[in-house]
Parts: sequence; structure tokens; C-alpha cells
Amino acid sequence: MVMTDRMLSLPSGLENGTSVVEYTRGNDLKSKLLYYLQHEEERIDIAREGGRLATTRHRTWHRMEEIVFGRVVTDCSSLGRDDCPWIVHANDIVNGNTLDKSYKV
Repeated sequence: MVMTDRMLSLPSGLENGTSVVEYTRGNDLKSKLLYYLQHEEERIDIAREGGRLATTRHRTWHRMEEIVFGRVVTDCSSLGRDDCPWIVHANDIVNGNTLDKSYKV
């Protein structure tokens, strides 16, 4: 589970208490650490959701897509592929298997 100091805004898709836990100061961090140590199921749920989002929407190629295309075009969770997110083929974009179905090469 990822815990972070409060940001102006969280990266796309991340939500405080669902996929990441934000804290405001040292005593808030300590309080949340103690809470989540006692609430294993909730801690594991947050960790799983954060991990899922990190591997399907926040990989290095997603940042490259933002630079090249101006937006993320590959959403591995919607492709239904066993090898994704570890391998993404350029043919996916060419064949229309992208987050944004209106994107054409």
C-alpha cells in the first residue's frame, strides 16, 4: 500500500483511501499507519487497487503516449490480453485496441 503526503492532485485514477492513502503531517501518518496495521483487509484492498492502477495506467509507455499523442491511448485493463501490461504491441494502437477508440493512426 502506498502512503504519500498530500498532493495538489493525485495522478489520474488514484483516489485517497481507495488506491492510495494521503497524510497531512507526521502525527497523521503515525495514526494512519497504526490504523492500517490493525485493518489488514482494508489495507490489502487499497494496495491491490493501487497496484492495478499503477500497472494498467501508469507505466512508462503511458507517459510516452502522453508526450507523443497528447494522451494515454493504451489501457491494458480493457484489452483482455494475458501479456499486458508487460508487453504492448504497436499493432494494438493500429488495430484500434486503445483507451480512446476515436484515435486513428
